[in-house]
Parts: sequence; C-alpha cells; structure tokens
Amino acid sequence: MKLRMTVPVLMFCAALPASAQTAQPAPAAAAQPAVGASVYGSDGALIGTVERISGQNAILAVGNFRVPVPFDRFGKSDKGLSLAMTRTQFDTMLNQAQNQAAEAIRPMLKPDAEVYGTRGNLLGKITAVSDDTVTVTSSSGIVNLPVASFTAKDGKLGVNLTNAEIEAAAAASQPAKDPAPAN
Repeated sequence: MKLRMTVPVLMFCAALPASAQTAQPAPAAAAQPAVGASVYGSDGALIGTVERISGQNAILAVGNFRVPVPFDRFGKSDKGLSLAMTRTQFDTMLNQAQNQAAEAIRPMLKPDAEVYGTRGNLLGKITAVSDDTVTVTSSSGIVNLPVASFTAKDGKLGVNLTNAEIEAAAAASQPAKDPAPAN
C-alpha cells in the first residue's frame, strides 16, 4: 500500500515564500507549472514533480506527500521550475505543516469515529489510537495507519485511500494461513 499524505493548503502555503518576497536567490522569472515538470529548490536540489493542477495550485509529489503550491510561488531557474527556498527549507516546512495538521486532527481520532476515503466513501471506524498509529476496522479487516495520514473536512475524518487500497492493506496485515494438511 502506498499511502499518500496531503499537506493542508493553508498550513503549508502560508509559510511558503513568494519568489519576489525572499532574501534567497529569487527565481529568474515567473513560471507556469505543467504536469510532469520537475521542481527545484534555490540550491538546485530536486524538490518534487508536478503531479496535477488543482485550481491555482500545482500539486507536487514529494515522496509520499502531495503538496499544494500556488502558481505565484514558482519561478524559473537554469534547471527549470524552481521555488525560492532550498530543499532543506522545504522539507522543514513540510514537516512542520504535517505536525500542525496531525495535532489539529488528534482530538477527532477516537474509537468509533468514522473514517472516509478519497471519494467520500466510508472506509471503516477507528478501533484504537496510539501516539503515532490509528487502527481502523473496515469490512475487509484491520489496518494500522499513521496519524499524519488523516485529514478533516466538513467535520469528517478522512484518509487518502480508496476502498480497494484499504482492502489490500487489510489483506496484507492478515497472518498467513497454514496450508491444508495433505491426506
């Protein structure tokens, strides 16, 4: 199971410097992101790839994270699309945004709370919560998910998984069955 964690737009983008408002070496000119384009930091290090466009944001794939970045934060460098921060600064901001989101969601993570998937479908209910893991029981079985994978929208808990992904994760977590004895 490949878990995709989406960073909340407001928590991340509020801290992301506009290319013209930074003391870092600013990108040379504004750039229009396109799906599939690589995005680099001011240090020349690869940050991620534009996975899709959503409104006025480019959604960057950065490892298992999906990070919305407003178009006005992009510039051009000799490598292509760039942001006015180093990869290390980007990673620090990403971790801070994830931690803030997890802390904001933590009060909602309680046994019997319903968990919804990417399409708004009910995936299951929470059966246990630890410091960093949430156990969700679905009709397919039990799956443990990181606290950071949860989001909230309109008062509902969500996780970026489909029913099929939950089913696969639940099946993978089941102990292997002993083969039937030969007669």
